[in-house]
Amino acid sequence: GVVGPGGKKQSGALLVREYGGGKFYFMAFPAAFAAFWRERKVDPYVVNVLRDAIGGRTPLRFEKFEYAPQENQRVNISDDFMRHAGQPGEWQALEGSFAATGECNGGERAFALQGKGAGRAAIGQAAWKDYRPMVSLLLQRGVAGVWHETAGGGRLSFLLRDAGRAAALIERGADGKEKVLAVANVLDYSGGWRRLALFKRGGTTYGFVDGVEALKAAGSPEPSGRCGVETLEGEALFDDFRAIDVAALQAG
Repeated sequence: GVVGPGGKKQSGALLVREYGGGKFYFMAFPAAFAAFWRERKVDPYVVNVLRDAIGGRTPLRFEKFEYAPQENQRVNISDDFMRHAGQPGEWQALEGSFAATGECNGGERAFALQGKGAGRAAIGQAAWKDYRPMVSLLLQRGVAGVWHETAGGGRLSFLLRDAGRAAALIERGADGKEKVLAVANVLDYSGGWRRLALFKRGGTTYGFVDGVEALKAAGSPEPSGRCGVETLEGEALFDDFRAIDVAALQAG
């Protein structure tokens, strides 16, 4: 590497100075930062330093050892809708009208997913289980929220209604029959975006609004399959969608 005039550093620069029976290594480029760009692989730059430092004192028994983590997290997806208007990304409109707003001249409607009328948009895979979907919602009028599929072909929806002052947890079976599992008032507010989360833990399904438990229901079906956003009527904007394994969440 190179260390230029005035101490100007360039990537890979390394100085070594011997002190008695030892060596002092000056790394002009931080080793941790260099390794960061290589993800899980140890940077060759660091490996060469270790080789030189160890020398012939010990054999490198695990020279070809590689980190092979077991991926326990099955569900981890997010979407901030930062794309041009009309680009659906990985989303599929199952019913109704959904479209990415794009730049939209700035404002709260910029870079979001807009839903109109009665409809659903889906994302994810049929093999997903035990996860929590969450989304930011601007309820412009009507009823809207987040949902996930359930074992047996139904779905469970957590919806805001009454101008955002109330929430409902609704189960719909594969036969189309609807069952209201819970209804609750939520903290009143003067409009604006709200954050919805829906998940099941310990046999109970919870609906959270802005990080606060709004309602819960015991004996509800398990999350199984895809998830997404929904509008029963009216119009809504969705943003910052994320689904993650419940097992990855901290207790409480």
